[in-house]
Amino acid sequence: MTALELEQAVKKITPQELRIFSDWFEQYTSDKWDEKIEKDILSGRLAKLAAKADADFEARAMRGNREKFERVLAKVPDVEPEHDWDRIPQK
Repeated sequence: MTALELEQAVKKITPQELRIFSDWFEQYTSDKWDEKIEKDILSGRLAKLAAKADADFEARAMRGNREKFERVLAKVPDVEPEHDWDRIPQK
């Protein structure tokens, strides 16, 4: 079955069948994603990507400038948060 044939078939199903198909397809794609991640983990591919991300992060951090940071931070208003959940916990 081609993608076009599948699309045409899906357009013909009842709303209840569409919900059932949708639920199944969502689970199917989720399972396929999990399989791909598992494969990438086992192959070491994600470790390489994580190492690159760490290196990129470190390189970016080295470009930081405390003076510029302080200048920008000084522009932030010193106000109490509106909501309790937005407060920094006191130790």
